[in-house]
Amino acid sequence: MNIQDVFKSIETKLQADLQETRASIEHAASKGAANEQATKLFLRSRLPKNLEISSGFLIDCDGAVSKQLDIIIHDAAKTPVLFESNDLRVIPVECAYAVIEVKTDLSLAALDQCIENMKSVKVMKKVAFYEEGIIVRPTSVYGQEYQDWPLMYFVFAYESAPLASIADKLSATLKTAPLDKRIDCVYSLDRGLLANRTPDGLYQATPTNGSIWTGIEQDSLLLFYTLLAHYMNQAHMRNFRFSDYLKRLNLRWPCTYYG
Repeated sequence: MNIQDVFKSIETKLQADLQETRASIEHAASKGAANEQATKLFLRSRLPKNLEISSGFLIDCDGAVSKQLDIIIHDAAKTPVLFESNDLRVIPVECAYAVIEVKTDLSLAALDQCIENMKSVKVMKKVAFYEEGIIVRPTSVYGQEYQDWPLMYFVFAYESAPLASIADKLSATLKTAPLDKRIDCVYSLDRGLLANRTPDGLYQATPTNGSIWTGIEQDSLLLFYTLLAHYMNQAHMRNFRFSDYLKRLNLRWPCTYYG
């Protein structure tokens, strides 16, 4: 089995799907939905089955709600779906590991909206967990350790502006933002992968101290999947505590006493 050839065939199919969608659908939103669905199918077929792929909204126990999200990668076993209608779900942010925004055409103007969507997600708080006692399982990413998995944000585009232009805009717009409050990496089907190159020459999905944006054209889908899977294969969460979401409601339960 030649893994490079497998992923090249996937790229070819995605490109063919894009052309078929353009030929068949005129409405821009419908085209976007079709490309989003193709991306979800790719991820579902390649990521571990302990992960679920959904679309919809994230909420936290302080009442914050994200913008509508194309793809949410979350824990398949521990996620309570708080609401579901058609293909949209409302999911607690504690259960989410990553968000992927799908763009048919990632222009520099569209990148501004991606940045705003990312900010609406990465500001959310993950606090509704049961304590696990003395033993904790920290996650090392963004040059530091986290007790709970930090939410990652990726962009998956079918066509885009040149990678150098995207890198320049991301660097200028987010240069003062903490490493964990940035878009992590960008894949473009027609351009390649914009990844983070560490000072020792390694490629990562997420930025770290001293990393720089680097464009990769060859085998870019394979590398994007490899970098994404590096984290998603390690993703974990403590047990979710739903009662934290009720604290703001000030509930008074009616009771009847017997005996």
